[in-house]
Amino acid sequence: MSERTPLLGHHRRAPPVYAYPAVIAVLLLLLFPILLIAHNLPNKNEAIWIRNLGAYAPLIPHRIPPLPGGCSVDQVSVLHRHTARYPTSGAAVRLRKTLAKLVNATDPFLRTADLTMKGWEFGELTQPGREAARASGLDFRHYALPPFIRSSGARRVLDSAHLFLSSLGRGIVDVIIPEGESVNNTLCVHSCPAQRSSHSGETQVSEVIHLLGPAAARLSSLWNVQLEPEDIPNIAGMCGFDSARTGRWSSWCSLLTTDEWEAVGYVGEVGRWYAFGGGSAGWVNELVARLTDSAVVDGTCTNRTLDANPATFPLGQRLFIDFTHDNEMVAIQAALGINRRVLVQGSVPPREWVLSEIVPFGARWRFERVVCGPKRERFIRMLINDRVMPVERPECGGTLCPLDAFVASQKESRERDWAICAPDGMEISNQDAYIWML
Repeated sequence: MSERTPLLGHHRRAPPVYAYPAVIAVLLLLLFPILLIAHNLPNKNEAIWIRNLGAYAPLIPHRIPPLPGGCSVDQVSVLHRHTARYPTSGAAVRLRKTLAKLVNATDPFLRTADLTMKGWEFGELTQPGREAARASGLDFRHYALPPFIRSSGARRVLDSAHLFLSSLGRGIVDVIIPEGESVNNTLCVHSCPAQRSSHSGETQVSEVIHLLGPAAARLSSLWNVQLEPEDIPNIAGMCGFDSARTGRWSSWCSLLTTDEWEAVGYVGEVGRWYAFGGGSAGWVNELVARLTDSAVVDGTCTNRTLDANPATFPLGQRLFIDFTHDNEMVAIQAALGINRRVLVQGSVPPREWVLSEIVPFGARWRFERVVCGPKRERFIRMLINDRVMPVERPECGGTLCPLDAFVASQKESRERDWAICAPDGMEISNQDAYIWML
């Protein structure tokens, strides 16, 4: 073959110059979906960070598969976590203890890093978090159902609700439920002392914290500082919070190796599960009431004054959206019986319960009531952060579960004796004085 012979064989006549813009436009149109998908897919490092940041990971949207032919949605119940925030004041105290140890660290990044969290608005939404709340609202505009919105009373939760609603063309939250130990609130369960105090997760974390020892030893030697295993989750936390603050991946994220990140993720999941994995049935029972268009049957943390009033707890064909916190969602997930598998082991095990897949910033769980066919048979489709979640019952094959079978799967939440919520005869108020409405 002659050195001058082109690799494609023979020369073809080049298209005229005026054709190039059209050719390029066609190529861009063909490539755009591929480029868009590639842009949204995290690279290897980002995937490791997302997986192991737990509740401080960003939400990764997914394409929701269409319903089978002849089926439509006639009701949606959504449980929505607030979007990205700064650390709470309590978390800030823990972060500062670790950051103080890094003041004289020899790492080039740490020499110039902000170790004081200057200007951080602890507990409040970040600007990217505010933008994410608006974007989430846009994702729900296709439901041709009148919305009914409830929100727990914390400012970051309520702000998320208002920003979400702004994308739906309305700004009214129908019911705001205050947070506190004297108020029954399924969106922030402070009224169940036994649940919040019987298991803190500290014992279980103490059994696995040694898994972070190698990271503490490596970084102590590398940076000429003295770190303990307990400092490593705070370094990982700075990755999550600084990234949530700017909307870009922080240099904090690169300070840990892949194996160290996996250990961080597992230790965090052990702590969160054993603190809140005991279950919280109140919201589950409200969900069952909505799905079946019937009165709430519950003896736990529901606010009976609100739930008995059609103005504050309507039923029927609606888009119900409840804004809440991550800890409550973990407890609700446990009561729902979704993927309850977290074990304390001496090494990092294969993880089936990955916190970042369940309650990232802006987590949104959808329970679609679906009607199909001429008989208008009712099913439920459950989506956790846009991913279809199967109901683990023999009757529930594929992506749809018969509504009756789903309700039967929640029998424990409806019939279990949850009276330990208020031990020693303690009573929880359901007074109208605690109702806020706008």
